[in-house]
Amino acid sequence: LAAAQSLPEDFPRRDLVLFVTAVVIVGTLGAQGMSLPWVIRRAGITPPDPRQDALVVARAQEAAGDAALQRLDDIQQENGVPAHVYERIRQQIEYRTFAAWELLGDTARGEAPTRVFARIRTDLIAAERWVFIGLRDSGELDDEVLRRVQRRLDLEESLLDVLDTAGDGNRGHQEVLPERSNPRCDDVRTASTVVPVADPAECLDCIAEHRDDWVHLRICLQCGHIGCCDSSPARHADRHYHETAHRVMGSAEPGESWRWCYKHKVLG
Repeated sequence: LAAAQSLPEDFPRRDLVLFVTAVVIVGTLGAQGMSLPWVIRRAGITPPDPRQDALVVARAQEAAGDAALQRLDDIQQENGVPAHVYERIRQQIEYRTFAAWELLGDTARGEAPTRVFARIRTDLIAAERWVFIGLRDSGELDDEVLRRVQRRLDLEESLLDVLDTAGDGNRGHQEVLPERSNPRCDDVRTASTVVPVADPAECLDCIAEHRDDWVHLRICLQCGHIGCCDSSPARHADRHYHETAHRVMGSAEPGESWRWCYKHKVLG
């Protein structure tokens, strides 16, 4: 509009140019803009669901972790890996997988292990940073070395921030995903879509072992057994699958109703 109005007064058909410009503006901002909500509703487009996104990320991380562990075992067989290095790498891979699943669970029992780790490690990084700054001030480190060290600490701290805040937008109900999301798994397709919440919210196997360190709860959709998740030290839900071959479990956490097939590693 400003460009059209800047035309000289004697410009040929200047009034027509101004009219067309105004019509285009009204048409694009007015007609299309006002009709867009109606089009969205008619098309059935839903807004992004942070919890569903987190669920998909957790499933993808599970698959990526399995592939990484398989490759690690292949390297161990081909070249050999020192036991302490092998175990450390394996723990790091499992940590990333568990962190993704823990973002989905209820926080009523307190902080998940990955969040506790992120909070404590952040404090430790701050302590390390002040030591490096002190060494720079005393002349034992030059500025270039300090910048390299701080960059490493900043990168680690940024990753911890993701772990600490990624679950904040994930609260809310997570319905069972559409059937088309798991067409290759008959077990999930035929399993019950009713995923009860654990009541009482306890892992009975943990209680029987005189422990209360479970993180999240899972329920077997075949027999109703409630066990703790893989982020929990005892991993009773996974143990139940290996003992009974009951393939499909669901999240027994409040506000969640997703299901998981142990055999095919399919989410539904």
